[in-house]
Amino acid sequence: MNKIQQQHFLKRESLANNELDFFFEVVLKRLGQELERLRDSIFDNYICHPTVYEDIFGLNEQAWVGVLNNAIIRAFSDTANTLQEFTVYNIGKDNVEIRTFNGRADLLVQWKNSKGENVYLLFEAKQNRESDFSKMHEDISEFIEKIFDQGNSYIDADKVYYQDKLVFVVPIVFGWIRGAEFINSAKEYFNKNNKQEAFCSLYHECNSGAWVYGTVYDSNGNKLK
Repeated sequence: MNKIQQQHFLKRESLANNELDFFFEVVLKRLGQELERLRDSIFDNYICHPTVYEDIFGLNEQAWVGVLNNAIIRAFSDTANTLQEFTVYNIGKDNVEIRTFNGRADLLVQWKNSKGENVYLLFEAKQNRESDFSKMHEDISEFIEKIFDQGNSYIDADKVYYQDKLVFVVPIVFGWIRGAEFINSAKEYFNKNNKQEAFCSLYHECNSGAWVYGTVYDSNGNKLK
């Protein structure tokens, strides 16, 4: 029996093209399995009232991206390739080859779907802790758009590489949740109508957990609806 409980939401109609609905369904469930693996190995001393250093759901941003990367590779070992924390440079100007530092992109995935299409997904991640109970169900569109802007800046900086490729930018948030009232509030999300996010998954054990949510933008900066 799994120790970590899961709930999932997926806006299938928005993601159906290019089989992204299938990709995210598989990956988000696999992410739960990866947490279970960590729960039984690295976090084998996990307790139900852990300190910050003992809480599997309190991973920092880079660690969460690593777990997500593992989920993708295990789920699509033959059809996905990934690159983490890679440096992006701005295009040189006036035919000068010297390029200036732009930033570090969190995760780039190349995935081949059943149609044989090579899909590129650039994930830009943020990690936070839900500490204000009253704000858990607020509209986070502005927050997501800021994350998208950062991810999209990497696409713009490397546009020569991405031209003629099927590219999507995926702002993704790993929200740490502690306390029974916060967990119960997170569960209520799945009963909401008119969800703005393209996907949301909740993973929890005892009174600690995390929800992982985000949306998907096409190469023109349009949110998939």
